[in-house]
Amino acid sequence: MLKRILVSMVLLLSGLTELAAAFEEQAVTFKSDDNTSLNGTLTFPENKNADEKFSAVLLIAGSGPTDRDGNQPPQVISDLLKQVAHELALHGIASFRFDKRAAHASKLQWPASQGMLPQFFSWKNHEADVRAAFSAMRRSNRVDSHRLAILGHSEGGVLALSQAATLSPKSLILIGTPGRSFGEVLTEQIGALLDKQGVPDTVKSDYLNRNAAIQKYIFENGEIPSDVPAGLKALYPPSARLFLKDIMRLEPTSFGKSYRGRVLIMNGELDSQVHPIRDAKALETAFQARKLSSQQLEIIPSGSHNLKKISTALDPGISGPVDPNALAVLITWLSKNH
Repeated sequence: MLKRILVSMVLLLSGLTELAAAFEEQAVTFKSDDNTSLNGTLTFPENKNADEKFSAVLLIAGSGPTDRDGNQPPQVISDLLKQVAHELALHGIASFRFDKRAAHASKLQWPASQGMLPQFFSWKNHEADVRAAFSAMRRSNRVDSHRLAILGHSEGGVLALSQAATLSPKSLILIGTPGRSFGEVLTEQIGALLDKQGVPDTVKSDYLNRNAAIQKYIFENGEIPSDVPAGLKALYPPSARLFLKDIMRLEPTSFGKSYRGRVLIMNGELDSQVHPIRDAKALETAFQARKLSSQQLEIIPSGSHNLKKISTALDPGISGPVDPNALAVLITWLSKNH
């Protein structure tokens, strides 16, 4: 029995060693347009040929202070982008993922003056970060600059959309990406959360009315009103006023006309943040209007916003492994189109 256990442990350890050797990672520091230093990780397949160049995918994280792995430590650990990067490498595809400027991993770069925070965290700076990250990935001597893709998750998908025509990647992948305005999607999320909390209809109505007034004020004035109720303050911090001003003016579907490459739209069937029909289908329709027949919509059965397998939409589906079915869809599509 002991011998059998020892053999099993050897096999397990050898399997882990083989997995660890299947990809290589390299830390990269790059600068955005405003001279802010950002950090990321290049992930490559195991390279037995020093001259081999790989196709590569830029991975863009979703909303909030999200790091390169798709996490907001210590509360939110999804490892979505980390798992995607490693899966890509196992199938011969390189990737680059980076810490957002809002991520706590980037905190040393934040300006000391509160008055400078709105400009620092502006939507325009986030767009510049994407361009800088794409350039950093393309500059690697192990990357084939003719076979590049961008993958955006959630808000990261809107950033990918906004920069796709400028950067002209061969392929664009949108995971859990809004197809409606930021204000409309956020309002729907607030309503769903209030329903989940079981608040009375009168309270829900008051919150949604206050929320509508706040969004209207930001849209018209580019400022956060002074009377934001406590329950909504986290969504509308003063430091995000320029960010919110710009993102509320965006219509994600409008970018579909200007990007001419191949597009994969993926959404979890049970996504509680971005709707698989009202958002994903809207994006598909926008790309279909190009008459290029180069877009594909995939709804992952029982998938969450982070593509984790769940049994009910009440489960946020944040932690755990990415659904193998979702990874298979991604790898198959990239193998054909990249």
